[in-house]
Amino acid sequence: MNKSITGIYRQPDGEHVNSLMNWLRTELFSIWNCRSSQLDKDVSRIIKIYYKAELMDKLYRIAYQQYMKMIEESNYCHAHYQIGYYYQHGLGVDEKDINKALQYYEEAIKQHHPLACYDMAMLYEGDENGNHDQTLPIGNMDEKQLIDIKVRLLMDAVVNGQHYYARKLLQTKYNNHPYWKDKILEIKDDIEAAMDKSTASADTAELYNYLGVIECLLHADSIDDDSSDEEITDEDPSNTDKINSINKTSKYAYACFQKAATLGDNQGRFNYAYRRILSPQRLSDSLSSTTKKDQLSSIGSLLTSAVHGHPLGWFCMQLALNLQRQNKIDYNRKCQQLLIKAAKVGGFSDVLRELAYTYLQPRNGWQCNHELARQYLEQALTTSYSCLYPNNSRHHYYLGYLYQKGIGIGIDTIQAAHYYAVMLQKPTRCPTTMVLLAKLIEKDTLPRSTILDSVRLYQSACLQLEPLASAYACYRLARISYQGLISQEIGFDQSKATLYYQMALKLLQAVSPCPLSCYLKGNIYSYTSIEFDSGNHGKDPTDWYLAASKYYNSSLEHRYYAIKAKLKYEALRSTQKQEIIENIVYMNDEVQHLWQNKPKEIMWSSYRIALRYHSHDMMDKIYDFCYRKYRQKLHESDDMVAHYQLGYYHHYGLGNIKKDPAIAMNHYYKAISLGHSLAYHELALLIGCEEEGDDPHDFCQMYPTSKQCGEYRLELLLQSAYMGNIHSLHYIEQQANDQMAWNKLIDTFIKIREKNYRHGKGKKLPQDDLTKLQVELGLLLMIREVIFDQPNLLSVNEIINHLNKAAKLQDPAAYYYLGYLKLTLDPKYFKGSNKKIDAQSYFIKAAKLDYIAAKLQLIQLLLAGEKLSISDRQIRQMLIDGSQYGDPLSTLTIALGRIDGRYGIEINADKVISTLERAIAEDHYRMINKILPDDVIGGIYEYDSHCTNKYIKARHWYSAQILNYLNNSQGRISLGHLIEKKKIPTASIFDAIKLYQSAIYINDRHVSFAHYRLGKIYSNKQYNKFYDLESAKAHFRMAYRQFQYNLLVSGKNAYRDCYILAKMYRRGYGMNVNSRKAALFYQKTIDQSKADNDITMLRYRNKAVKALQQYL
Repeated sequence: MNKSITGIYRQPDGEHVNSLMNWLRTELFSIWNCRSSQLDKDVSRIIKIYYKAELMDKLYRIAYQQYMKMIEESNYCHAHYQIGYYYQHGLGVDEKDINKALQYYEEAIKQHHPLACYDMAMLYEGDENGNHDQTLPIGNMDEKQLIDIKVRLLMDAVVNGQHYYARKLLQTKYNNHPYWKDKILEIKDDIEAAMDKSTASADTAELYNYLGVIECLLHADSIDDDSSDEEITDEDPSNTDKINSINKTSKYAYACFQKAATLGDNQGRFNYAYRRILSPQRLSDSLSSTTKKDQLSSIGSLLTSAVHGHPLGWFCMQLALNLQRQNKIDYNRKCQQLLIKAAKVGGFSDVLRELAYTYLQPRNGWQCNHELARQYLEQALTTSYSCLYPNNSRHHYYLGYLYQKGIGIGIDTIQAAHYYAVMLQKPTRCPTTMVLLAKLIEKDTLPRSTILDSVRLYQSACLQLEPLASAYACYRLARISYQGLISQEIGFDQSKATLYYQMALKLLQAVSPCPLSCYLKGNIYSYTSIEFDSGNHGKDPTDWYLAASKYYNSSLEHRYYAIKAKLKYEALRSTQKQEIIENIVYMNDEVQHLWQNKPKEIMWSSYRIALRYHSHDMMDKIYDFCYRKYRQKLHESDDMVAHYQLGYYHHYGLGNIKKDPAIAMNHYYKAISLGHSLAYHELALLIGCEEEGDDPHDFCQMYPTSKQCGEYRLELLLQSAYMGNIHSLHYIEQQANDQMAWNKLIDTFIKIREKNYRHGKGKKLPQDDLTKLQVELGLLLMIREVIFDQPNLLSVNEIINHLNKAAKLQDPAAYYYLGYLKLTLDPKYFKGSNKKIDAQSYFIKAAKLDYIAAKLQLIQLLLAGEKLSISDRQIRQMLIDGSQYGDPLSTLTIALGRIDGRYGIEINADKVISTLERAIAEDHYRMINKILPDDVIGGIYEYDSHCTNKYIKARHWYSAQILNYLNNSQGRISLGHLIEKKKIPTASIFDAIKLYQSAIYINDRHVSFAHYRLGKIYSNKQYNKFYDLESAKAHFRMAYRQFQYNLLVSGKNAYRDCYILAKMYRRGYGMNVNSRKAALFYQKTIDQSKADNDITMLRYRNKAVKALQQYL
């Protein structure tokens, strides 16, 4: 984020937001000629227009058939409940049938389904007037008999699943209805009496559970009762810890749940953990500060409840992990796996919704799949939510957005409007959904719509307590007012536009930075000259557009506004050369004239095209192929890399390989015996802790306490770090930051090693043991003193002193870490030294002692462009050693050498892809992409390989570049070129045109090539639909200007520009044929691409040599 943007943001408090919204309402109603009640009626009328009952009926009927099949096959508890729910409400069935609903509810209740208990109680509760369905079999029951039934059902709902509305209703009735209160107290007395007589631990545990629920009611503070029926519409769907609850649990209630859990009651385990860490108002004040130990114990209880079949166990484990707010690959992967388990066991809508979010968001460790996300979201529509918390129905909003933008499905604005309308039918109308539906109507994409309907929705959104949505609504009203689209009599003349802009800016001050807020500010400052208190640096629209564009790899809706902001930024940004400014303006004007399309539509189309050609199973295929190769290698020899990689595959379940910790552990042990440092690290991660709630299915060995587990892990990780694995060092550092217990362990380890070193010197221990102790002391001090974040001179000197002692005795690990510190720390800690040269010297010393980590570090320096003071023969040997060790960068360099012969590696096109895919499969830390972009990998498949399906694989990598990077057009151009050359049989030339068009709007140095390819398409008579010589000439003209500019500013990196200019002169594309200049630019291409090891340069050099030979 741009510092100038984040610097002006101030986090607002709740009172500020409330006062801001009250001010807004007062201002708006002073200029609108309508009442709030009239707005509500208009919104309700608009919702009815776009709600499509037939769409929902179709989904419910499909779901009904699926649940009936589940009942037949497995007597699935949740299926019984859902079928009962469908019959109760007449969903997906021909008519309501209360008797059938009761039958299915009873079957679900036998399996302790909390929602079935609550919904059956509601059947006996009747409507708001106390009237019951005439078909309900209540016979001659009086009110007290009905209350007896309802109390027990509601209590079952709370005991079996912490049902929010059951708790709420019980508390309300207890506080306001004497008979309900008496009945609950009577049940409490009966339970206490039964506990005195009970001898069976299972019965006693169940009684403790019920007693805990009753104690919650007795000690709940009625003042804190949340009596509203509002649904949660928080902007972040993972913010379950912010939900207001009605409960304050007494110490005794907590003790009851804990006792039930101790006695082995599964509901008791769940309730204990939920109350301890997930109930938002967890316990009474004296117990409200939950320790790390309590959290770990609670997670352990959740795990046990999940393993024993509690329908909400896995889901609550995921919620508990979400409270930690981490974004690590392992953590995210675990969250997604927990949600998959939760969906199989419970199938509640909030579980399916959260699982769908993981397939929508581009977060590390999450497998993105928009089509699968849409399927889960549609499935969530037809199933009930868990009722752990008040309902959050954002899945309607996301479904509408997917259909509106054509992500995971074709564009369908009718369905989009329907799902928006479904969400707006809720008691609390989501303002974000209002503005989305309003925008669809405003842009005239829906039938039966008028601009006034759009205005009414914007007006209603303005009045909601959501500053960002209200700001956007004010902004849209300003645009409508300025354009004079509606009658001035209702307060929307041009003079009001500035007022709406001012309101939007004031609201945006209460919004944290996000792409929409930044984009809106950029638009407002570019449209107007409003004076507003945002700091002098906050009024330049390009700053705001640039800030918004940096969210491209965030959520789906953020990506859309990042694209729009990028387009605005490119249209406004300035350059130093006036002729280039004129060129860009000229290109934009001509492009608009040629295409008759909006830039944002072109950019969004390119994103959808990339999604279509991106293969979700590409990595699975690579993993499966390499897995077979590793197994074959083990039949030939006991190879440490094969053992390590097979262990890793079974550890994480990569590709289609089954996750199996036991098999992983066996392979890691064998890799360790053969000297593989990474195997130590991964084996440490296979050690689980019961106290921390680790799932035994995910670990090969479990320790009862965090201390025992930490000691064993730390020993393994320290050995891995001693062998040069920097990841282990940083992992220990992270654990020390997260857990105080690890800090104590590190202190203990330091004392033990200091003591061992002193005693070892006296007893004359072997030199290798003494030097290892010195290096380990240095490593432990690095972590304890946090030298990578907050180094101080004394700590650094102490660490270097330990390493120097070991280095004097020729310990390669000491040389390696001295070199690493030279590279990592500020030069001020090493006065009078050349940082890079000294570091390289240390690495070379360690490498000569056959220390593999030093060799790998030298390879990284090599790939970073550093010149090493060793020969090509030595480099080749290092690469071979690194590749045999399983280093992906070494293997990658060998693959590139087989293309261009770098470092004297033998060129062998047949082995390029197998070597490259091995490197990709072994790249567990995602290092390759920092060196070799996705589009270059795609180019290797397309141009330098002989493998089958090479074009399908190339399109995958080109698409990945488009999906991951907004500011690089090369992926768009490469995918477009692949399509244009008919290397993808089913692709349309129209896709290629859109990709080239979007590349031009990226406006980087590759824009010239996009213009050139468009000129080729428009001048090709084979494409009758697009044949247009005037357009072709315009694109060739723009390509020529940009090529010349690239030659001016790019120097030797303009080899492709020289080659294309040569072709243009040779063929007369947009100019007269000139063979002399063509030959000149061919020669420049050759001259510019002689020195560097760059496979793309090599490709163009070979083409230029061949073309020039034809002239000579």
